[in-house]
Amino acid sequence: MLYWGKNDWATLGMIEHPTKAQTKFETSVVFRKVGFYAQEYQVQYNERKLLYSTNNGATVVADRQTIAFPEDLGKVFGNISYEVNVDDGRTVTKHNYSVSYRERYEDLNSGAHYTFPPDPPILYHNKSEAIAKGSNDRKTVTYEYNKDGDREKRHSKPVRIHETSYGASGSSTKTTRYNYDEYGSVTEETNPLNVTSRYEYEYIPQASAQKLTKMTTPVGPQTNLVARYEYEAERGGLQQVTLQDDQGRLLNQVRYERDVHGNPTTIQIKGDNAKDTVIRQEFNEIHNYMFPNKQSVTVTDADGVSGELTIQARYIPQTGILYQHVDGKGQAITYTYDDLNRVTAVTYADGTQTKIEYDDTNNRIVVTDAAGQRTERFFDPFGRLIKETNGRGTAEHRYNEYGDLISKGDFNGSATQYEYDAWGRVIVEQQGYFAATRYQYDDGANTKITMDGTNNPIKETYDILGKVTVKEEIKPSGNVVLARYEYDYAGNVTSSTDANQNDETKYEYDVLGRLLAVTDSEGKTTRYQYDLSGNMVEVKYPDGNTVQKRYDEIGRLVQQTDPNKQSKKVYYDANSNVSRTIDKNGQSQTFVYNHLDLLTEAKAADETISYSYDASGKRLSMTDGTGTTTYGYFPTGELKSIQYPDQTELSFDYEKRQLRTEQTIKAPNFAMTSNIDYLYEVGVPTKLRALGNGATLSEFTYDYNQQSKKLANLGASNGLSEVYNYDGYNLAGIQQKQGEALFGNYSYTYDNNRNITAKNDNGAGYQFSYDKLNRIKTSSQFNEAYTYDQRDNRSTLQSDQVPDIKGANYTYDSRNRLVKVTTEDGKTVSYRYNGDSLMVERTEGGVTTRYYYDDRAKIVAEGKVEGSGSVTITAAYVHDSNGKLLARQVPGQSMQYYVSNGHGDIIEIRDAQGNVLNRYTYDIWGNPLVQEEQVPNIFRYSGEYWDATTNLQYLRARWYDPSVGRFINEDTYEGELGNPLSLNLYTYVHNNPLIYRDSTGHAIDNIQLNTYLQIARAEGVNSEAYWEIRSILGSEVSGLPGNIANNNKSFKYLFSLATGTYYEKKANTLGNAQWAEGNLQKMFELAEALENVSFAMLSTVGGKVKKVSNLINTTALIRAEKEMAKNPKIAKEAESLITKFLNGNKNPGIGTKNLTRNISYLRGNEGSRVFYRMKDGEMQILAKSNKANEQKVIDIIHKIYGE
Repeated sequence: MLYWGKNDWATLGMIEHPTKAQTKFETSVVFRKVGFYAQEYQVQYNERKLLYSTNNGATVVADRQTIAFPEDLGKVFGNISYEVNVDDGRTVTKHNYSVSYRERYEDLNSGAHYTFPPDPPILYHNKSEAIAKGSNDRKTVTYEYNKDGDREKRHSKPVRIHETSYGASGSSTKTTRYNYDEYGSVTEETNPLNVTSRYEYEYIPQASAQKLTKMTTPVGPQTNLVARYEYEAERGGLQQVTLQDDQGRLLNQVRYERDVHGNPTTIQIKGDNAKDTVIRQEFNEIHNYMFPNKQSVTVTDADGVSGELTIQARYIPQTGILYQHVDGKGQAITYTYDDLNRVTAVTYADGTQTKIEYDDTNNRIVVTDAAGQRTERFFDPFGRLIKETNGRGTAEHRYNEYGDLISKGDFNGSATQYEYDAWGRVIVEQQGYFAATRYQYDDGANTKITMDGTNNPIKETYDILGKVTVKEEIKPSGNVVLARYEYDYAGNVTSSTDANQNDETKYEYDVLGRLLAVTDSEGKTTRYQYDLSGNMVEVKYPDGNTVQKRYDEIGRLVQQTDPNKQSKKVYYDANSNVSRTIDKNGQSQTFVYNHLDLLTEAKAADETISYSYDASGKRLSMTDGTGTTTYGYFPTGELKSIQYPDQTELSFDYEKRQLRTEQTIKAPNFAMTSNIDYLYEVGVPTKLRALGNGATLSEFTYDYNQQSKKLANLGASNGLSEVYNYDGYNLAGIQQKQGEALFGNYSYTYDNNRNITAKNDNGAGYQFSYDKLNRIKTSSQFNEAYTYDQRDNRSTLQSDQVPDIKGANYTYDSRNRLVKVTTEDGKTVSYRYNGDSLMVERTEGGVTTRYYYDDRAKIVAEGKVEGSGSVTITAAYVHDSNGKLLARQVPGQSMQYYVSNGHGDIIEIRDAQGNVLNRYTYDIWGNPLVQEEQVPNIFRYSGEYWDATTNLQYLRARWYDPSVGRFINEDTYEGELGNPLSLNLYTYVHNNPLIYRDSTGHAIDNIQLNTYLQIARAEGVNSEAYWEIRSILGSEVSGLPGNIANNNKSFKYLFSLATGTYYEKKANTLGNAQWAEGNLQKMFELAEALENVSFAMLSTVGGKVKKVSNLINTTALIRAEKEMAKNPKIAKEAESLITKFLNGNKNPGIGTKNLTRNISYLRGNEGSRVFYRMKDGEMQILAKSNKANEQKVIDIIHKIYGE
């Protein structure tokens, strides 16, 4: 053996991180051939693991990887194939590689001629096979390469990638194909649907690089999106991006002008009719001309008056970190950093601060907001959240050795447990008291089954790209298909079919994915038209009527014209808050905002409403025509009290989980308290007590089916009880008893769309049928038959019952609120509203009644206004935590109990002895049929307020007339584009009153705020339902004053609090949830249904459009990416991983790890993490982080994307 020299190895054995976590490596020595004759001992890494030691001496290990080399690459010098096996404890992944030289050096003999030195070899990754331990599940990825032709043009980029998943039902394979030019750039990419995108390039001498000039992306069988890129002659910077369809029709164009440093100083977005948007940017010497310090744009309002909007930014010159942002009003937010460039303080325009303290010794972060509320969170040395406090209790979390969250604690000590499969997907979710929810995945069949404790499975089937195509409910009688979906190449839904398989809705899009038309199952088409800036400028209804919309240069709606040619105008301040509106009647309102863009004044012709807030944005007072209402809070942030203008007060208290446990209404000579107990394991009520003067007036108990998690029995201390029965997810029946005597029996039968086809109310049976749009078609009650016109208005009604339609004159105030009704028989009723547009006083015949609302907009008490102005409480109401009306206390009398049916209609009131006081029945629309009353009562159909004089129902935003099944004035919420039924501004609950209710006056119960929030809470933030709900609700309030300014940030903040999903966990309290829900309710009642397009700093469009930045605007994700970017080495590695992946190396760095069904992440040796998913062949970057923040980002991604 010849030794020509020796290399000494300094083997890396351990890395100690600042958090005291350690990365340890185990190695071995292997003897390898490294040349024709040269051989040497080299180091081979066999294990890598993360660990740290606890205070009690225990060792915590995570992310252990054992690496085995069945055949070493140094066995021979020359062409060789070898394997590397990686065992992470749950899976063993076998990687097959091959090394290819120009010549066969492994056959070295003295008679052959060989090139010296040898050309660099090409390394091919041929296959990876991940095998789940303990099961037959596995996933393989096979790579094919073009090894023909000139060797100099060969590369290690695959031309075909076959991804195969094996499950119980066999296997599923998807194949992606690539073609490359001589530089290795992708020229064609064919996705698993056999859809090919094409790319053209040109060498740009000024940039010394080959750059993309044209991209053709199919979005349908006959349609393509064509993107063209032009570059400037001087420096080769991007000059223009043009988007067209196949016919060359211009869809969008952005042009850039640059300074000598290559910075875009002008961004010109082409608009219709020469109305371009021109954004001007300045870069100054202070910041080395590297960062934009000023951005301005000229905008034109509804009257043609031009103005300029300007925002500014300042940076720390040495680091380029933003330290100050100045908004359009000149208000500055300033950021302070520590030596590690972590934000330590945020100073607002009014001088208040949010402070962040870092206790690196104990891995603790303390955030103190501007109002002094503290959030404290503890992390383990791996950067995983392990403990958090909320001022009342402490929640602790645990993880397994793979980094999965296995126990998520609550602040009272309870916890939800999780189990995972080999791929890191949740398979069991256990909430203590209730039966576990289980998830089954069959990757061979592309299915996922979700099962509750009663084994009512919901099955989802996915296409090869991971989009849901079928949803089914699995029943003993057979599978019920709930929905079917078809998609275009871009992933847009083109067809959806309901569970009855007769309602197919079709959707059309342009090549930019904008919705152009929706055709319902009756063939009625609603069409949408857009301008070059992407704004929707016209809605055309099936009857030919249109709504026209006009926008300013940055996409803010400035004028809208209805089919009657009546217009409303909207004006904005420098922060894009709505500052003034003029409605179609010419009535004007003006709005003023504070430095947080919170509404402080709303002024109309007949009333000015003002609001004040604490430093963190919680409302402190509201002053309107009825007086001043004030709000108090606990130091932990929960709502403590509401004091009404007449000094009546509503106060609250909470338990450790910050669930509301007490609510007291207190007025002179009257007080009533509701106390609520909750299940320890889950925050659902178990007992509610009503107390007066400290004595128990009544008690309610809740029992749940542990398997279904649904309410099974509701009992009251007067012997009243209700038993609930379910058929899968449908309420099948309610039995009501007084003691042992059955007095109420309700049963319901449903079709596959969950429409009620039959019901039996105490022996009275009725049948119902529905048209293709799930609107009521026939009802056997009064032998009714309905038809509808092109706009979904009721056009005919045949009935044995003559409608009791009564004439009346309605008077409205300057905010379009009903203030007076004069009936045809000469009676007059007048109404007053507070600053939240809640009806707080009703006057008839000189008698005024005042109503008091809680933060959920529920009436909690009413009283008679005396001549002196004082109020005598006449009734106080008991609602449970779900908003269900249970009882009322009339001063001087025993408790009275409400009895309701499955629709929530009040059917009886009983006294404490169980005697019937009042009895009601209704038709399907809420018209009273039987009204037998011994005591006055304001709650009737669907449990909502009823005015017996005007025969109208108050639904907060509007009044409903059941005699015609319509609202008396139009909705300010304009509906959902994809659901034409919602675009009718007068119809009630989509003409399906048996299963829907409307307590907001804006939308059906499915879109009704309280119900949506309950579903979102129940489904959780890691569900499709959660984000669908947030999207739907957000669209309803996107045009509200204040929301346009900040990309609907106010709504998102309130929604996250209301659903308990705010990223700062301490804020997720019941008090905050109820406060937020109340404010969301107010949002919906005030919404103007404007289009939401925020003005923000526009970034340059450029680069290879194969990498789509899709970073979610979540504070924690942004923070994680910023944290990673602080280490240039890690940040550079992340970009390198992305580049390698796009060039065909699907396992760069230390390998790619699967996170969910379609989300994976790249992992670098330096600790960089890049989370992505593949969609139609595109790599969508979801998040980036360093190793320390890996688990945080994983948790967030699980929440956002589910699975």
